Amino acid sequence: MYLREIGEINVKSTSFRRKLETARNIVREALSSHVSPYVAVSGGKDSIAMLGIVNDVALEMRRDFEVFAHLSDASFPGTEETIVNAVDKLGRRAVLDWSPVSAFDVMGRPGSWSHLGKKGYFFEAIKNYVTSTKRDLAFVGVRASESSRRRRAIRIHGCIFQTKTPSPITLCYPLAWFDIKDVAAAIIYYDLPIHPIYSKNPIGEDPLNIRLGYATAKDLLSHGTAVFIKVNYPDIFTKMAAYWPEIRRYV
Repeated sequence: MYLREIGEINVKSTSFRRKLETARNIVREALSSHVSPYVAVSGGKDSIAMLGIVNDVALEMRRDFEVFAHLSDASFPGTEETIVNAVDKLGRRAVLDWSPVSAFDVMGRPGSWSHLGKKGYFFEAIKNYVTSTKRDLAFVGVRASESSRRRRAIRIHGCIFQTKTPSPITLCYPLAWFDIKDVAAAIIYYDLPIHPIYSKNPIGEDPLNIRLGYATAKDLLSHGTAVFIKVNYPDIFTKMAAYWPEIRRYV
């Protein structure tokens, strides 16, 4: 598995250890001023690496936290198992929130994709969780290197800041200045599971750039995701095409 190999190579590097301690300090700062934290976990490499770091510092500070994951019928195979295995290994509590609607069904409705996006079920699930459990701090695995928009946002707001979307809370980005090799190293450092999607054929792309989300997400289809799904998850591709035939234009 390429991600594991990269992690094993970089886990002892001075650069990674320096970034790891910076991330720990960010988590310490956030935990020291909040009382009810949670970690948002998707099962992807970034959130699993972040979970290990937050757990490390929480043990040091004798703090508790909860893990929240939103899942749907379009979550890639192995997502629930990866999250459960990681949480069980660390001895933490997890809330697995399943979408009440089918992501495939929504995908097939013209103009209704937002129902699973920022104005729909996904954000509503987060809002309901934060409100009902009175959470005041969310750890999220966002990295600046993923996009210029994220780099600008982190430079403006920092790694710990207040937000009102989708609900008033403090956000903390411990991995803000990690690159993918640092993420891989953190997973190895904390001996956490790696989602099986990272062992799939990347179709000419760097396997470290494989991104995990809903299979039905349309925003990355023109960047090779449709081809990736067709080759590695043909059953999912066939199901997507039945609901949304336009996907065939991307392969």
